[in-house]
Amino acid sequence: MSQDWSLTMSDSKTCSKCLQIKTLDSFYRASKGKQTHESACIECRNASSRKNYFDNRETRAIQIALWQQNNRERKRHNEKLWRRNNPEPARKWRQNNVEKSRDYTKAFRQKNPELSRVLLHRRRARILSAKSYLITKTDIRSLLQKPCIYCGAKSTHIDHVIPLARGGSNSIGNLAGACQSCNLSKGPKLVMEWKIWKGKC
Repeated sequence: MSQDWSLTMSDSKTCSKCLQIKTLDSFYRASKGKQTHESACIECRNASSRKNYFDNRETRAIQIALWQQNNRERKRHNEKLWRRNNPEPARKWRQNNVEKSRDYTKAFRQKNPELSRVLLHRRRARILSAKSYLITKTDIRSLLQKPCIYCGAKSTHIDHVIPLARGGSNSIGNLAGACQSCNLSKGPKLVMEWKIWKGKC
């Protein structure tokens, strides 16, 4: 064990791990306690941290999975906040992983059909600069349980009675359940315009 005896006590310290005398620059500054620097040198501390990291990977993965399971809303909020604050990395990831991004989107829509409709309508309202109000998954579910507002068939779509492109708002008062045929044929028309176009008036 080689030691540099030319170092004075004021500018050196003995590492508690490797027992070598090193300069104070080789030690992290202590955050707590009376000592100004930690007892182990930087090299030994880093080696110990790496060993601890690899020895406890499985335990840490289980802890992270449990936290994510118990804090889904917070996790989703943190991810949304990160994407909002870091648009470029998120956009680059989607560009470099087109197929994977498409699969994620498809799986999300299949698992969360009502929420997907809410997000789609909110996005359309934002693009068209229309007013948008809070709409929940429960609101969408209740609208789909009602028959089509125009023909009485089973509702499979959500229609804006006054289209967003014609000044309508994205609010529960302007939404109605509609069948696919009525919703697609109505498009951006007002109700009376659509009925005249279909020859019902």
